[in-house]
Amino acid sequence: MGDRFDVVVSMSGLPDFAQEYVGSTALKLDGVEVRVLPLSRIIASKRAANRTKDQAALPALELAAKVIERLK
Repeated sequence: MGDRFDVVVSMSGLPDFAQEYVGSTALKLDGVEVRVLPLSRIIASKRAANRTKDQAALPALELAAKVIERLK
């Protein structure tokens, strides 16, 4: 399971864990419950981190966010 996604324990530019936890969603992956932040919060963190790999990921994440919003 661990090779399919990254587990992140701290994110740049976001409030503390307790505040972000409130807005997270519980999902089951292979029978294990994990908390997932909304895509908008992940995007905000990647913008704040501003690393090369985050900058590279932002266009795809922003496009995904637009598609999700249109489907609502």
